[in-house]
Amino acid sequence: MKTRALPALLLASLLAPVAPAGLAAAAPPPLTQNGGHWASGHIQGIELSLQKDFTFLPAPFDSFGIYANAALIDSEVLIDVPGRPDGHVPFFNQADEIYNLQLYYERGGLSARVAWSYQGDATGSSFGENPDLDNYRAPRETVDAQISYTFANDLKLSLTGSN
Repeated sequence: MKTRALPALLLASLLAPVAPAGLAAAAPPPLTQNGGHWASGHIQGIELSLQKDFTFLPAPFDSFGIYANAALIDSEVLIDVPGRPDGHVPFFNQADEIYNLQLYYERGGLSARVAWSYQGDATGSSFGENPDLDNYRAPRETVDAQISYTFANDLKLSLTGSN
């Protein structure tokens, strides 16, 4: 895992691009939040993905497949909030754990999938001087499904649902 320095301006967005390892970017003026300032921070982690078509199964099951993804993230930003005992906080709105799992089927014009997604807790608002009052978003899970059929004339009929 490599640590990458983040310019203060990039700390405002969840998936902002970062400088390649070993390169430091010049930091713009700090962002002000509740009378304090964002100083420096880091975001690091590991992401693993796997996609596998089940072509080894007999027809019609050979059209199934799976996609799985996991990201484990460590983030920290140093903030300057007067009266706060420790200025080290997690990157705003960044979950430490993110998981995705999808089962799909594609044959001819038929396409179907069921997907599950999980994001761990993350900071949900700005920080004040009392760390006990920091607001964190609860972990969230979603499930969605889609089935569609594309006809020979490229007309596509689909049905989608999610929680």
